[in-house]
Amino acid sequence: MLPICLCRSLPLETTKKREITRTSRCTAEFSIFFMSSAGFTQAYQDAEGSQVHDKRSGLKVDVVDAATKLEKSKGFMDKEVESAMDIITRFLGEYCAEDTPRILDVGCCIGRELRCLESVLEKSAVFYGVDIMKAVLDQAKQLGPKDCSYIEGDIHALPFEENYFDVVYCKRVLIHSDVEKAMQEMVRVLKPGGLALFIEGDVSAFHLHTTDPRMVLVESQKQISTLNSIKNPNVVSLTRSIVEKMDSVENIDIEGFASVISDISVMHQFSNPVVKKLIDDNVVSQEDGDYYLAGLQNPETVGYPLYSAVMFFISCRKK
Repeated sequence: MLPICLCRSLPLETTKKREITRTSRCTAEFSIFFMSSAGFTQAYQDAEGSQVHDKRSGLKVDVVDAATKLEKSKGFMDKEVESAMDIITRFLGEYCAEDTPRILDVGCCIGRELRCLESVLEKSAVFYGVDIMKAVLDQAKQLGPKDCSYIEGDIHALPFEENYFDVVYCKRVLIHSDVEKAMQEMVRVLKPGGLALFIEGDVSAFHLHTTDPRMVLVESQKQISTLNSIKNPNVVSLTRSIVEKMDSVENIDIEGFASVISDISVMHQFSNPVVKKLIDDNVVSQEDGDYYLAGLQNPETVGYPLYSAVMFFISCRKK
């Protein structure tokens, strides 16, 4: 992955108004994160073990398997995780007086970020991970920090008292949720002066760079399908709008970066169920769908396309 920084290391004490860096157009993001308008609340609540079945789109994803493969993908999302760790460690080093801060990861999945954070902190911390799926928490208990409480819970009704955490961190969950309710709940459990960090992608800016007409055809249909399946396709602007109106927070800060995924073979496992559904629905032909998936697996056969993606980090501190 080749990171291209768009906006970097803005100080946490900056003024309240910030402009989000504007970027180019494009296509769909990973199906594992975008499971219909029911999203995080319903499709994940109804999961059987680690299997998530989105009834509206017909997509089925083994979340534990997908998250594990994602983590093993060389360089994949490393810059995103590094940037989040940098924001949190800067805050803890400069603004948090607690000797042992409490840190909550909402939607912790298999515990990757908690493990990364534990490895870079210069002070000890007490970690908490919340997820709506028991199956991912079972995996997190094996892979994440040992000094961590893993709790099954809903982002809309966190099982904690008010003013409890020094840091609340949430990545790729608001896109599935009732954003305003979820953000109010995360700020509720945050201590005064504590840091809230929300990380989401601009789905419209996820783009496959290729001149192959068959790849373009299927990718465009995949984009339409994905955007129609997402509860909050405009989650970045929606999150920014809500946080700016919240009287309980201050020091709002926005950072963003674009990344280039040069090895597009990692996209095959996420694109496969979407493309197969497009074939079943006669949106794309079997031949074009197979060609597209084969191109992802063997990018040298279609001219080595590239994917680019844009992620945004919206942070604030509780008054």
